[in-house]
Amino acid sequence: RQKAGDTLVNRQYILRAEAVLDCRIGKIDAKEMLEKLKKALSLTVADYEKFILCEEANMRVYPFTEMEALIVLNIADAYGKLKEHEQDERIKKMLLKCLQAGYTDGKNIDNLKLIIKRNLAKTLMRQKRYEEVLELLRQVFIEAKIAGNGIILSLVLYEISWTMRKLNEVNKEERYDVYDIKEKMRQAYYIAAARNDNYVYKIIKDVFMECYNEEIEFSGE
Repeated sequence: RQKAGDTLVNRQYILRAEAVLDCRIGKIDAKEMLEKLKKALSLTVADYEKFILCEEANMRVYPFTEMEALIVLNIADAYGKLKEHEQDERIKKMLLKCLQAGYTDGKNIDNLKLIIKRNLAKTLMRQKRYEEVLELLRQVFIEAKIAGNGIILSLVLYEISWTMRKLNEVNKEERYDVYDIKEKMRQAYYIAAARNDNYVYKIIKDVFMECYNEEIEFSGE
């Protein structure tokens, strides 16, 4: 594999940033974003399709760089926005397999793995596979705790709480204790507040009020 020059890598960075931002602000739709991201990836991985568009049984390992891995993750998310959830799931699993093979160097790889796993949980959630979501989120929680990744720890605790509540709702029974669900959401809130993650803790606070009609800071029952 040839090493890309700085100019090509910089161009790839810019193309990715423009595609993601333009879609976020509504300048382009998910389909256009997908095409722009594929173009960005092709700058350094000309035959990318045989890696990211293969069936799960035929997944191949490729030594993606950090930037390439981020683009692949964005491509998967674009498929998710287009409601092609199976393709979204396959790509994220392929990307995890590649990163877990240990061929990619970089100080952010371990955090990137956590981000991908959390995003995979969201993909499964869109398919209402809540038991699998909960199992994966619990795994991410343990790994984020070991890594000391506070932002992911807070988000995943909140999502574990939400998923437990959703499973109670779907199964029409209290499989998970309501007190435990609320305490997990409170823990997520306090971690976010301690980190000054204003956007995250405000969301958690508002959701808690919507779900339980009480302030999250209140610790008694």
